[in-house]
Amino acid sequence: MFVVTGANSNTGSGVANALLDRGATVRVIGRNGERLQPFGERGAELITAEPADRAALARAFEGATAVYVMLQPGYIPTSDDFSAYQRAVIDALIAALVEMRVPRVVALSGWGANYEKVSDPLAGLRVLEARLHAIDGLSTLVLRPGWFMENAIGFIEDIAKSGMASGQLRGDLALPMIATADIGAVAADALLKRDFGKFAIRELEGPETLSLEEAAAIVGDLSGWAGARYEQVSAENARSQLLSSGFSTHMADAIVRMTDDVNEERIRMVQPRDQRIITTTRFQSFAKTVLARSNAERGARS
Repeated sequence: MFVVTGANSNTGSGVANALLDRGATVRVIGRNGERLQPFGERGAELITAEPADRAALARAFEGATAVYVMLQPGYIPTSDDFSAYQRAVIDALIAALVEMRVPRVVALSGWGANYEKVSDPLAGLRVLEARLHAIDGLSTLVLRPGWFMENAIGFIEDIAKSGMASGQLRGDLALPMIATADIGAVAADALLKRDFGKFAIRELEGPETLSLEEAAAIVGDLSGWAGARYEQVSAENARSQLLSSGFSTHMADAIVRMTDDVNEERIRMVQPRDQRIITTTRFQSFAKTVLARSNAERGARS
C-alpha cells in the first residue's frame, strides 16, 4: 500500500496518478473529497482529512509500505502565523508516521531548504527534513525541486494577453525550472524502488535553466508577441500588490523576503548538476500546454 498525502496538490496528484499508472495499490489523502473522486474512479482508496489531523493521518498510514509526505498548502494568503500552521502539520505527520511504524518516506521539500536562515513560507521545509531524519528505523528520501513551472502560469497568460509580464524576481536570474508532473513521476519511481537508504537528499530540476527574460521571449514567440518582455518591480511594489489582493501583512512580507532570497541567490541549488535528478519537460512545452488550456477555456466561455 502506497499512501499519498496532499493528493489534491500538483505534486501529490502527479505522484498518485503515476503510481496508479503502474498498477500500484494507492491510498490518497486530501482536504477536498470531491476533488479526490477521480483517483477513486481509478481504484484508489480515498481519505478526506485536514493536513494537521493526526488521527486521520494515522488511520491513513496504517499498513503503508511507503508514504509520500508534503507540507500543504504552500502558503495561506490570510495567515498571520504561517510557521505555527506548518508546525502543526509537521507534528501530525511525524506522530502518525511513528505510531504506524511507516518504513519508508519520500518527502517533498524544495530548493529553499538549502538556506539555513530561510523564513516563511519555506522555513517549514528545513524543520520537516530534520524531524524525518530523527525518526529511528525510517528510510527517507527528501526531494528538493527547483522553481515550479506552475509559478509561471500567470506570467504566461499575461504575456499572451499583452506581450508583457512583471514581478519581483530578477529578470536575468537563471531559474532551475521544473514541472510538477515530473516531480510526481520521480517521487512515484522512488516509492516503488525503495532503495534510498536511511536518509538522502536529492535536488531536482528540468532539462534547462531559464531566466524570466528568456521565458518571456519563448512565450512571446508562441503567442505572437514579437518583443515580449518581462519587467522586474521593486519589493515595495510587490508587497503593495500582495496586500491589495488580500494577503495579510505577515504573508506579504514573507513572500517578499523569500523572493529577495532567490534574487540574492541565497536560495539556490547546491548539489553539482551531475548529482541532481534532471527531468524532461521543457518550459516551451509547458507554456504550450498552458496557452492551449487558456484558449480552450476562452472558447468555452464565448
